[in-house]
Amino acid sequence: MLHFPPLTLDSFIVWTVNEKGWGIGSIDNYIENKDDLYNDFGGAVTHMRREAKQDRFDGAAVGQFKEGLISRLDGYTDKQEHTVNTEPRIFNVD
Repeated sequence: MLHFPPLTLDSFIVWTVNEKGWGIGSIDNYIENKDDLYNDFGGAVTHMRREAKQDRFDGAAVGQFKEGLISRLDGYTDKQEHTVNTEPRIFNVD
């Protein structure tokens, strides 16, 4: 079975540096829209974020990625309610 790591914007940035030879920080300008110079790329960046999040969710759903890690990475929570009794216990000592 082939293993593909989950998609993230950080992994995309690493790929652009390693595989395409772009300078470190080049793609960051587009993603962060530095100085509002990259407004035309907003839709593409939004799509990349959604695609990466869906990839991680799908991978976790089929067991390719650890569910707990992906849920924390993407901000999913499993809420559990815990009740703690804080009343003091009194012992009679005779």
